[in-house]
Order: sequence, then structure tokens, then C-alpha cells
Amino acid sequence: MRVLLLAILVLSIMIPIGVSYALTVTNDGSVDSTVEINSSNDPGPTLTNEDHFGDSVANIGDLNGDGVNDLVVGAIKDDEGGTDRGAVHILFMNKDGSVESTEEINESTDNVPTLVNEDRFGDSVANIGDLNGDGVNDLAVGAPNDDTKPNGDGFAEHGNRNWDAGAIYILFMNSNGSVKETVKIDSETLDDIGDTAIGEGDSFGHGIANIGDLDNNGKNDIAVGAMLDDGIGSNRGAVHILFMADANDGSVESTVEINGSTANGPTLANGYWFGGSVANIDDLNGDGVNDLAVGVNLDSDAGKHRGAVHIIFMNTDGSVVSTVEINDDTDNGPTLANNDRFGTGVANMGDLDGDGVNDLAVGARFDDIKSDGTDGGANWNAGAVHIMFMNKDGSVKSTVEINDSTANGPTLGMGDTFGTSMANIGDLDGNGINDLAVGARLDDEGGTDRGAVHILFMVAIEEKKGSPCWDCTKPAITHHGVSTTRDGFSINNAIFENNQEFYNENPTVEATVGDMVSIKARAWDNRGPENIVRIYTYLGMHGEKPDWHESEAYIEYNIRKDKFEVNDKNKIFALVGASSEVAVNPYRDDGKKPNRPLELLDITFTIIFAKPMETSHIAIQTIDDGRNYELVYFEDALEIKDKVIIQVPEEIPEEIPEEIPEEIPEVIPEVIPEVIPEVPEEVIPEPEPPIKEPEPEVMLTALIKKGVLNFVDEDVPAKHYVKRYITETEYREWFDVNYSEYQFWEGIGITEEKFDQITLEIQSEPKPKMIQTGFVFIPEDEKSFPLVEETYEPEPAELEPVKEKKGFFDWLFSLFG
Repeated sequence: MRVLLLAILVLSIMIPIGVSYALTVTNDGSVDSTVEINSSNDPGPTLTNEDHFGDSVANIGDLNGDGVNDLVVGAIKDDEGGTDRGAVHILFMNKDGSVESTEEINESTDNVPTLVNEDRFGDSVANIGDLNGDGVNDLAVGAPNDDTKPNGDGFAEHGNRNWDAGAIYILFMNSNGSVKETVKIDSETLDDIGDTAIGEGDSFGHGIANIGDLDNNGKNDIAVGAMLDDGIGSNRGAVHILFMADANDGSVESTVEINGSTANGPTLANGYWFGGSVANIDDLNGDGVNDLAVGVNLDSDAGKHRGAVHIIFMNTDGSVVSTVEINDDTDNGPTLANNDRFGTGVANMGDLDGDGVNDLAVGARFDDIKSDGTDGGANWNAGAVHIMFMNKDGSVKSTVEINDSTANGPTLGMGDTFGTSMANIGDLDGNGINDLAVGARLDDEGGTDRGAVHILFMVAIEEKKGSPCWDCTKPAITHHGVSTTRDGFSINNAIFENNQEFYNENPTVEATVGDMVSIKARAWDNRGPENIVRIYTYLGMHGEKPDWHESEAYIEYNIRKDKFEVNDKNKIFALVGASSEVAVNPYRDDGKKPNRPLELLDITFTIIFAKPMETSHIAIQTIDDGRNYELVYFEDALEIKDKVIIQVPEEIPEEIPEEIPEEIPEVIPEVIPEVIPEVPEEVIPEPEPPIKEPEPEVMLTALIKKGVLNFVDEDVPAKHYVKRYITETEYREWFDVNYSEYQFWEGIGITEEKFDQITLEIQSEPKPKMIQTGFVFIPEDEKSFPLVEETYEPEPAELEPVKEKKGFFDWLFSLFG
């Protein structure tokens, strides 16, 4: 379903020059206020430790008919009925972001099928519209660890199988949050209509999106991510387009798979996880067909696990027209670091900036920015959201990051993973701008890893609009002219009288690493300085005059909000401050119009450079409230030299040789023989306790030096570790993230050939036979309970055949036939 902005107040005002102006609102990525929903809210969701509430979130529309959109939130490790079976919470919302009431849907809910341990029901959620025609929006909910096999071979216990093919559930809803009926779609369901693409470990259901009525049969279709799909390579991922039947029963008519081999589709590598998140971005390119944004949060094209989002331009038959990748290398795109996991969540925000193109919100749940704007280090993992203002062709116009340091933004802590999921919740507060719900599944409010959802109320900026550029006059950096001054730009008080567009006679200002550098610009607008709303300073441009888009470092100063943002890919400088001040033009009063002095705006940037910078051009861009702008270059304006190292005086090394020969002969013979024998008893540390094998949690840890990893026990066969790696999703994810520089076989000390051989052995092993002992069935190769858990003990040695011995139960069974 298309995301539409609410109706906007329009005021028509006639002005003397005859142009009609309108009042409208836009958003530049700034946040007005934030409300957090967690287990401490009353009313609010009832959570326990490690529920992971916020792993998914979706706008379900106004379910209860009170005029306010409501939310559905997944809690994938909810333990109702068993371990990590999962749940979803329906949050009936108020306009201020508080919760009116909640309903929980889990295994105990009426009309919900039985779940099994570690199904992770709620890993993804999507509003699929009114599928059954009863006037109430319905839901699709993912359970990516579901173990159902095709041909009716469903597994009773996840702990014994780890099949993890995945499934989604269609929940036909009532307006009070209860469930009327449920339909399950899994590998067996799709196998019945000829789709055999979903197999072991694919995690089908890790991302879900309502893609609208793609085939025009009157029913919304569904895009489902399977991020661990191995169709053309290990864990590259895939997205399945489910064309829903025109019946009202949730059945699927046909499917199309999009993966790395799809014509015009994404370019992927092993372990990228394409399909971890999916969003309908409406008809971005204007061809009449809804398009998709797909998260690839372990993409490493621009840096290790920095992540990416692929814009997929679609045809009505599910084929792909073209694909555009957005990552750390994208012009005007996000600034990322290794392991940021950009793409963990993605949402269509509608047209925020009023240019007629829908914009995107994308999560990076392992972002490490702290509240003071500094980098918290590789394990901070507080998370972030990137608001990307889009062009129709899938390129990015500009990007704003929302994190713990954002004004009026969320309050985050270490490991909160803000940005795991997100949803456009419409204009909740009625200011004309869509607001945003963001999941932080490991938030610790109220208990460990219970999770939270943050409601971000986005700022509404009122703008007058008439003709495309209002009066079409650019807000200039002053230079020679009737109404401007000659001192419009300076560095450390060195005035640049001429910009590059006129002459090339300006000086090159030199400074040293650590020096304070002051860059000043004087700007003019014919309607007054209050109409200049932004100014950009672009640095890091060398040699031939480059385009300002190629700048490796820039400062954006929002004058109206008195806030600035720094983008510095090479980390060469720190912005100490930015300020502006209105000044009267001292050159305008020429005796002709003494009563009309012109006001100007003086802007100052104060910078400290941390690294040398070769001679750089500087570009200054001024923008007014009508979006008119002027760009001025200053050629070879600034060079930062390395700091001179002071040499140590030579007198110090001359004194040392005189003292050393006198002391060493006297000390060594007397002290060493007496002290050395005592060292073993006094200073040898006690042996460290054995290292416990880490639990398979996805945490970033330091890498040890190359070689067999420290969690490997040499007494445990390699087959034990290989079996866990190829059958347990979390164990594999834990290894791939923590030891990303290792291939698995390297880490456990075997060759790739040996790894492949063991893998084949495991895959060809027969199912365990079942024998009866008393009135309980247990596997033939198990020695003790519990039945539902698979042990990972060393493989037993092969034994010689033993003659069958008949015991008490054999005798008992023989009596009863």
C-alpha cells in the first residue's frame, strides 16, 4: 500500500508581483521529540529478560478505529510455551506516542498454530492490508527457524533438527487485536505449487513486505526474505515474491525468486545475507510498478560487514528491471564503519522533503556513535538510523544520521542495537510529517535484553512556495558588485578578494596540525539575512578543479536551527564550532540611499586539523529558504602541514655511558645469584582456568592471532565443530562475526578438503533410529535424556558387532506380541 502524506494546509496569498504562494511542510531528517516504549511503560508490553522486543515493527493502520495508527512489534525470544518460540505485541497507540493498551499474540493465543522451540515467531512483521475482505487489516509474521520439510515431514522439535527452512504466518485479524484465523506458508506449502527453492537453513521469513497488488488480481502480494539462502553460494540470500491467490484464504498462486543470479538483479557474495530486511518503496521510478528496498547487512563491498541496501526496480511479473546498490561508497550516501550492519532494517518514509520522491530510513544496528558524538569503539553497538533523501533513479540526494547524539533523538546505551527494525507510522502527532518507529531489540530498560521501540516525532518545517525559485535571486558569498562587499571570504583573517570563477590570484593559507583554523564567509540575500538557511563548506578537493560532489570532507551548518553536521571520510579535522552574526554592509551607504543600509550574514567555522592535508580548494555553498543556492570556489586555499618534531638534546645520551659501566659490574654478580632461584616460587602465575567455549551470541570481539582459535578443544573431534557450524544458525553467525578474518576450517585447524569431506559425511548420515524403553521412545544412539536436545560429545569409536541380548522388556513385548 502506498504511504501518503496527510492533507497539507494551503494558504493562497496575493503579493504585489502577482505570484501565488502556498504554505507547506517538509522535513530535513531532524527530530522534534522521542518517546520510548518498553516493559516499564504502564500500560505497555509485558516482557521478560531476553525477549528481544523490537526485533521487528510494522504500522498495522488504525486497527481499533480510534483515528490513530497502531503498531505490531515482534519479540522473537518470548518463551511462552517453550524456549524462544516468539510472540508479537499489538500496541494500540495514542497520538503522543504513549500506549493505550496491548494484546500479545503467542502460542497460547486462540487460532494461532502450535509453535516449537526456537521458531522465532515475530522475526518480521508486515501489514498486508485486508486480505480476506472483512474490513480489518491482516498481518504476515515470519518464523525463520521453522523446521517444516516438504512432503509432510514436519519436525516436532527444533532442538533435534535445526532444519531452519523458515515459514510465515498469515494472521486474519479482529479489530480488538485477537486472531480470527491463521494460515501457514512454508517449504511444504510452496512445494505443493511447484516451488522447491526453500531448503534447509534458508531462514525464509527473516524479512517481509507488502509489495501491493503486483499482478493486478485484486490481492496484495508479499515479498519474503530468505537471507541464508544457498541457491548460488553460501548464505548469499534471496527474496521470494509470493503472488497471492484471488481467494480470501491466504493461499499462494505462484512465486518468483530474486537472488544473485537474477537478470538485472543484485550482485552478491557468500555470507552477505540479502533479504534480512525488505520494504515496499512504492513506484520510485514512475513506471507504474511498486519497487523494493532490500537490506544486505553483511555486505562487505565497501568495508567489512558495513552493509548495503539494494533498490530493486520491479516488473509486474516479479522480474527485475534494474538494481542500484547503496553503501558507504555511494555519493551523498551514509558514512559507515566496519561492522555497522547498515541494512538491518529499512522503511519507506514517504516524501519527506517535498520533491515528489519517496525517501528511506535504513538501520545500522551496530553503529558505535555515543551521546557526545564520539566513536564508542567496536563493541559499543548502540545503533543508528540513516534518513536518505532519494532521487527517482535510486541515487541518493543527501543523508542524515540519527543516533544517540542527535538533538531530541533517542537515549541509547551500549549494545541497544537501535535500528534493528523500523516502520513509517504515518503522521502520529498531526504536524503534516510522517513519524518513525525504531526497534532496539537489546535495550536493557527493565531487565536484560528485553528490548524497546522508540517513536521519533519528525520536525515539520514550514516553507512558502510559489514559483520554483521564488524570486530566483541566489544568496551569494559577497564579491565585487554594487550591493556586495570585497571581503566575503577569509582564512585566518587572510582575505580572498577574488573567487575562482573570476581570478586565480588568491593566497594559499598554511597552517600546522593542531592549529586553530578560522574560516569566515560573508553572505548576502536580497530579501535579508534571515532567509539564508544553510551554508556548506567543502574541503578535501585537490589538483584540477573537481566537482563539489567529490569532496572528501564537508561541514553543513543549519543556520535556522543553529546546528551543524560534519562529514569527514579521512578523519582529518574536528569542528570546534560554527556561528553566524548579522552585520551591516559598510559599503552600501554611498550617499545615494543612506536610509537603506543592507544587512549581511557573517558565518564562522572554527576547525582543528588532526592530520596534514595537501593544498585544497575550498567551495562555499549558500542556500536560502526558497532552495536557491550559489556555489563559489577558492582555488588552492588551504594547506595543513605536519607538526615539526622537536629533537631531543644531545647532552642526555652523553651522560648515560659514564654511569652504566660503574653500576652494572657491581650489581650483577651480587644480586642475580640470590634472586633468580626465588623467582619460580614467587612470580610464576597459577594456570588460568580452562576457557569455556563461547555461547553463539552475535557480539563483536577482538580477533586472536592467526592459528587455531582459542575456543577449540584439541580433545574434541573436528566433526563436532563442523556439525554445529553447518546446522546451527546462531553458532554460524557468532563465528562469522567474531572471527571474520578466518575461514571456519582454518579456525578449527583443518584443511578445506577435510571440511568438505566432514560436511558430506554429516549430510549423508541416516536419521537416528528409534527404540522403545519402557513407555518412552528415545534415539538409538542416545544414552540419556533429554530427548529434545542433541548432544555434541566426541564421536564414539566404532565398535565390533555385539550379539543381541534379550532383556526384561524384550520378554515383556514378546508376551504381548
